[in-house]
Amino acid sequence: MSVNHKPLIVPSQVSWLSERGVLEEVESVSGPVFIQIGRSKIDNLDPLLVQYKYSFLITFDPVFSAAPTYARRLQLLRAPETFHPLGKISTRSLLLPFAIRNTLNRSDVNGEVAPMSLTTIQACAGFRKADASSLMGAMCQHVREYRMVHSVSLEVALNLIGRQVRYVHLDTRTSDLDIVFSAGTRLSEVDYFSLQLLSDDCTSWFVHEKKCSEVVTELSSKGFVAAAAISCRPRWPRVKENAYCRIRAVFRRKDLERPPPELIQYHRMHLNGCSKIFSAIKDAESTANNQLIATSAFRVGQQIRFRRKRTYFNNSMGEDYACPRRCFLSASLASAPCPWL
Repeated sequence: MSVNHKPLIVPSQVSWLSERGVLEEVESVSGPVFIQIGRSKIDNLDPLLVQYKYSFLITFDPVFSAAPTYARRLQLLRAPETFHPLGKISTRSLLLPFAIRNTLNRSDVNGEVAPMSLTTIQACAGFRKADASSLMGAMCQHVREYRMVHSVSLEVALNLIGRQVRYVHLDTRTSDLDIVFSAGTRLSEVDYFSLQLLSDDCTSWFVHEKKCSEVVTELSSKGFVAAAAISCRPRWPRVKENAYCRIRAVFRRKDLERPPPELIQYHRMHLNGCSKIFSAIKDAESTANNQLIATSAFRVGQQIRFRRKRTYFNNSMGEDYACPRRCFLSASLASAPCPWL
């Protein structure tokens, strides 16, 4: 893209506000409200609309590409579909073309316009500069396009909602912690949230990126703790760095109990959750004594499956698990394949 190119920015209505200045669609909601910041082909909150009959989902996605995907997925989930009012992708979900970030003036409802970098790798999109000295960072440095997007803070987003939010799912990868802190004092209006963390033993993807241990400490100072066991590094050295260096952790306000299964399912430790190792699944099952076992025998999309007594699960629900020896040693030394390699 030439440096002489100029962005075409068009003001456009995206929703309606009530007299109180909050999103009109949310005022009549009797169930829990969920927020999704960023989007992913794997982790989406669409199923929560089916599990919670009167819930409402608000997605912030400045790139627009999520709308058709969400609409198709909601149809597959048989969520009720009728007329789609302004900004809605289903009768109980709203898509707003904003980026949520730590803006210069956190309380400014008008936000700001900022350049968002896009690459061929979805996980690299964001506002931070890639750290080219690392393997994964080098993959993120080849920017295909800078797109000017409207940005507001999480404080402004919570003001627009105007009520307690059950769960916030952050999937920006480059600035999750900054977004959490951009809520300011309104962070107490969030019950649970999850964000991606860089394992302590991995090199940074982005310049000045904080790692797992530091993030956990900072969130504790803000009144949030991990909702399930969290391991900031694997018990054994990993064979190689890859996308699974980024774990996902669910956090809760200190005054709340552990979240229900439909939320704790987003707590994913990958290699960091391995508490035992085995060479063959049959050996693990015979000695594990009801231990959950990570396996690559089946995959749904890119999600890893877990197994206990020949019953398979899509996630570990915050438990630790036994892992194939191959995850930490040379492939020639073990037979069972590693789900994260």
